[in-house]
Amino acid sequence: MEQSIWDFSPAWTGLVTLWRAVVRSIPFIAFGVLVLMLATAAGVTTTRTSQTFLHNRIRASLLRNVIARAAGAIAFLVGAYIVFRVS
Repeated sequence: MEQSIWDFSPAWTGLVTLWRAVVRSIPFIAFGVLVLMLATAAGVTTTRTSQTFLHNRIRASLLRNVIARAAGAIAFLVGAYIVFRVS
């Protein structure tokens, strides 16, 4: 017998399988979001600390800001790398 064109059971089975996969990955998603939040905080903290540290050493404010933001970006990228390696 040929199945009816209105038989959505294969599509429904696929959706149930996808939903189960999403539910199983929730702890990994939560961990990734937590590490990304920590990486963002570390990046901001690194930027502010670098600006304070470089304030008396570099007179050019543009150069000081570029170096501080580059240090903050590196700190954030390390956190993002950890998230991608774990997932």
